[in-house]
Amino acid sequence: MVARLLFLKGIRMYPVSKKRKTALEVIIENALNYLRRRKYPPNTIRIYGGHYKYLLRFAQKNRQYRLAQNVLAKFIKSQMKNLKPSGQKLLKTSMRVLWEFHLTGTHSLRTTKPRVSLTPFFERELTNLDLYCHEELGWSQATCHRSSSEWRLFLEYIGKQRKLRNWNSLRSEDFSGYIQSNPQWARCTRKYRVGFLRKLVKIAFVRGRLRQPLHVHFPRVSTSGCDIPPSLWPRDDIKRTLAAINRSDGIGLRDYAILLLAARLGLRSVDIRLLRADAILWDERIIELAQHKTGRVIRLPLLPDVGDALADYLRNGRPISDAPEIFIKHKAPWGRLRTFGPIVRRTQLRAGITLIPRRGIHALRHTLATGLLNDGVQFSAISATLGHHDPLSTQRYLAVATELLRQAALEVEWKEGTNDR
Repeated sequence: MVARLLFLKGIRMYPVSKKRKTALEVIIENALNYLRRRKYPPNTIRIYGGHYKYLLRFAQKNRQYRLAQNVLAKFIKSQMKNLKPSGQKLLKTSMRVLWEFHLTGTHSLRTTKPRVSLTPFFERELTNLDLYCHEELGWSQATCHRSSSEWRLFLEYIGKQRKLRNWNSLRSEDFSGYIQSNPQWARCTRKYRVGFLRKLVKIAFVRGRLRQPLHVHFPRVSTSGCDIPPSLWPRDDIKRTLAAINRSDGIGLRDYAILLLAARLGLRSVDIRLLRADAILWDERIIELAQHKTGRVIRLPLLPDVGDALADYLRNGRPISDAPEIFIKHKAPWGRLRTFGPIVRRTQLRAGITLIPRRGIHALRHTLATGLLNDGVQFSAISATLGHHDPLSTQRYLAVATELLRQAALEVEWKEGTNDR
């Protein structure tokens, strides 16, 4: 009826045409879809997409609707002064990806190592080992996944040398050859990898898959100089960092609660990231959670300042979200946090503290353990607080505590000698 009236009035109706995409927009859209098909990390695709969005604005401002090398060069030059060296490198990489995709429909910046297919026997064995370690030995899913990855690398290496049919095809020289084939590994890495292989062979022997106990004849890796002492925060720096946080907004309330959990309770960063509301027993003033690293359940006291910080964030700072974790991002899509590194660096800079390598949020856990040890708390209590399965894991803090006490004694001795003079 409306069309008939318009026709009678002499108004001609035409279908509304959609705005056609420019050639540059089509290339950018196809390039991002290509990266998604190549299973690039979502964060990388997001960063590249942001670069391409600014490129599109730059090109439209200069009335350039096709991708050309001179357009890319001018765009990169215009953006360089606003970026740090790491950002400049990332911008150049994203532009190279786009240009190479424009020319060839693909790109060769990201390479993947050719995988060596294992025999069906070892594929089944790795799956069974993963179930056995998780259900029988009580390993966490993260440990099982890491172990399976290391075992697969070793079996793939052997598969390049010769065909493995069963466990009894393994020889002791296979293990030493695998270690020697990677001379770029540091001493700590060799020790780490040998430990995984020793577990693999021992489990295979215990389960009856291997007739000879090859784990007894494993090559030993010297550990001298390998055990790096834990990094510590000075107590004054902890106080300054916490005091520098602006708790007038949600982000400040979140950051304050996160750092307080690490400094006062010694929780690992992954356990803080995965902390849920049901882990806090408010009536009992207890935090009960299963550690992500070990899978063991620990119960820690909900200290008054920690409880107040958590309650303040949940009531006044946390955005409304369906995410089960307590600590989430404060911008869409409001998912859980990936890392606490930017939070620590931001608060340290605000407090005027010099950034020192290896002094991140995990160092707060080390600082708490060393402080408890200096205060005379027993090893067993410190192990329970940190959630260590073996009290011997706590002994690495003994060397640090002893060294601190020795330095304090030397300072007292020097001061006394100065006064005598």
